[in-house]
Order: sequence, then C-alpha cells, then structure tokens
Amino acid sequence: MRVAVVGSGACGLAFAKNLLPLTPHVTLFEACAQAGGVWRYRDPRKGEGEGPMYRSLRTNLPAPLMAFRDHPFPGAGKGSSFPTHEEVQGYLLSYRDAFELQPLTRAGTTVTDVAFSTEPSCFPSLPAVAVTSATASSPPTTELFDLCVIATGHYAVPSIPPSLLPLAAKFPGSFHSVRYDGPAPLAGRTVLIVGGRASGSDIAREISPHARKVYVSDPTPPAVDPANPPPGNVRSVGRTEGLAAGGGVAVAGGPPLPDVDLCIFATGYDYDFPFLSPAVLSAPRGDRRVAPLYKQLWHATRPNLVLGGLPHSVVPFPLFEMQARAVGRCAGEGFRNLPGGGEREAEAGRDREGNGGGGGGSASGKRARGRVQDSHFLGDGQWAYLRELAEIAGEAGEGLEKYLESSRGMYEHAGAQRKKVPMGGKDDYREVVYEREHGGDWEWSHH
Repeated sequence: MRVAVVGSGACGLAFAKNLLPLTPHVTLFEACAQAGGVWRYRDPRKGEGEGPMYRSLRTNLPAPLMAFRDHPFPGAGKGSSFPTHEEVQGYLLSYRDAFELQPLTRAGTTVTDVAFSTEPSCFPSLPAVAVTSATASSPPTTELFDLCVIATGHYAVPSIPPSLLPLAAKFPGSFHSVRYDGPAPLAGRTVLIVGGRASGSDIAREISPHARKVYVSDPTPPAVDPANPPPGNVRSVGRTEGLAAGGGVAVAGGPPLPDVDLCIFATGYDYDFPFLSPAVLSAPRGDRRVAPLYKQLWHATRPNLVLGGLPHSVVPFPLFEMQARAVGRCAGEGFRNLPGGGEREAEAGRDREGNGGGGGGSASGKRARGRVQDSHFLGDGQWAYLRELAEIAGEAGEGLEKYLESSRGMYEHAGAQRKKVPMGGKDDYREVVYEREHGGDWEWSHH
C-alpha cells in the first residue's frame, strides 16, 4: 500500500505516524522547509510572511490536555501548563523525531493537484489517487497512491464576511488578525476587534495597555452592569452590523460606536484546498464547509481520500490521533468495516444539512448553532465524535473512556477558568497548573 499525506503539521504528523504500521511506503509532502504547520511562527520583521501565530501567543488549552496520548508534553505540569508557540513547535518536532517521520518527509515540495486516477488502487473498486507535486528546482511530477490524506489545516485563508468589508475601507489600516504580531502599532488608537473568541480576546488583552480604547464585538457579549462597568479601557459590545447611517459603527443591542479608527477582524478562516477540483470535494469560500464527507473525515463515495483535522473548537492533537487510527484500521481492512457507499452518502447529506446529530444520527454532523459555517463545529460534541471514531478504530473500552472523561474534565475546567477573566483583564487562568497521570486521573493547582 502506498500512502500520501499532504502537510506535516500536527495533523499530518499524527497520520503519518499512525499509518506507518500498515505500510512502510508513506510519503509526507511538506511545502515549507520545516514541519510544524500553523505552529511554525513566521516573523514579519524578518520578511517571513504572516500566520496565525504572533510573537507572544500562548495556548489556551493546557499541555497535558493537548498532548498526543503516546507522546507526553515535556515538562507538562511543571510551571506553566500553557506553552508558547515556540514550545508547541518544539514538541511537534520532538514527536516527528521520536517516531522517525523525518525520512518520510519531502520538505519544500508543493502539492499542486490531487485527483482520482483511472488506474486501480489496492482497494477493490476504488481508483488510485494521483498526486502531482513540484519543488522550486524541479518540474511537476505525478505519482499514484492507494490512500491519500489531506492534512493542510484550515488557517491558510483569512475570512472577512462581505458585509464587513465597508469597515475595512472606512478605517485605513484595518486588518485581519492573521497580520497581528504585537501591540506597538496600535498605540493611541481606538480599536474595534470583530470577534471575541480566543484570538480576539487575547489580542484585546495584549493591546489594551497601548490603545486608547478597545471594543470587542461578539454575538454573545458577556453581561455587564451599566452601573458597575469593569475597569480598564476594554468594552464588550454586540455583533458588528456595519457602518451606522449617522456615522460610526453599528452594533447589535447598543448605540453606534462613534470613535473607532481601526478594525481588527478576528473572524476566522476559510477552508482552502487549491489542489482539489470542486468535482472531487466542495469547499465554497465563506461556507466553511467541506462536502461530501462521511464522519467529517472520509470522502463519502471514495474513502481512500481522507480530509484530516477539519473539525474545530476541539482539543486538536488527540482528535487528529484518533482520526488517524480510525483511518488506519479501515484501510487495513479494505474499508469493509465502514457502511456501504449509499449509507455513507446519506449520512454525509444529513451532515451537510446540519441535522445529522440526534435521533440516531451522527455526532459528527451535529450542528450546534444552525449555520452552514458551523458544519465542522464540534465543541462539546467532540467527545461523542471521538467515541464514534474509537469504535471504528477498535479502541473503545474502559481505558479510553477514562482518558476521554479526564480530557473532558480538564477542558471544561480550563474553559470555566477562562470565562472568569473579564474582557481585557489579566489572563489569570493561564497560571493554573494541570497534571495528568498516565491512567487518566488529573488535578490542578495555582502556580
């Protein structure tokens, strides 16, 4: 069996490691010079471009929760449990080296096309997958693989809703959060951050000592007593609706903001697979939905094409790991342990319409918020999804259940601590230290 894995970030590394027991013929394609994916910081001061990592970024999940099950995070529970991006990048490189994945990697190799071939694969009735790639010094070449995993992540293309583009035109210097690297350029400005989740709230906290005023806009802003507003210069407001007719910025549930002079759009990213034809998989800009997929993972009709790491609002590394093990088990059994094509397509259709969850449907298709853009949102649904994958992988059991329950406990505890921090307040939740025993028991303490 020949396997292609496109991308050597956390997801690609997890798939390569977990598919190696099936076959030594695993090729890991990486466009950059080094593994790490989104965790590889690009320093704009050195002309390295831009990316979701900024200079001071630390994780918002504790390291013992984030770590792969079979590769503990070094020093987890000693000092800070919320590592910097440099520490996460180092952890991923240690994972790569521990499982000898570097020899599989073709660094500096860009995949330009992935398509189903007319040639057969080693799986009955499934065509081989043709992968075309090129380097800076060599022309494109096409190779055939029996199984192809796309693991390129979903932080490549910043997304700003079209309704908000007039704000960018109105306020020169406005930018998407992917371009943020530090607070200095925002000194003395009145900044509207559109999006109050992890990136938006962390950026607000970091720029508040430098900016004149910071508004953080979110559809569900925290309740504030007008008679007792929180200290500081950060204010939470409702959803940004656009330019107000009489001037300023219109926000839901409140008066226009009259003094904004710059916007930061912490509005997420679009899925982007430029090497895939829409005839193979659909991923329209703005929808943040990839289809047709079974269990948000396998191509519904040709399961030897796999899209790894699509679900968001999850604990990512262990989810990648379980996806990889489920894919490995299925490939090893010739996909005979998956339902037939008709059933896979039907479930993919339910997922696409957002009603796959409940009533005997799939936890992987449960859309918590009812929007197309939340097709791959899991949140609290991630635990049911992991159990589904574990059943497919043949790994369900008491040990895994204890691990999942301890993960859920840490996840909910860290989330509750994070929510206690007022917008713009000191991120005290990152002073909590988490430790997990090998068997799954965990505990926390203040550093």
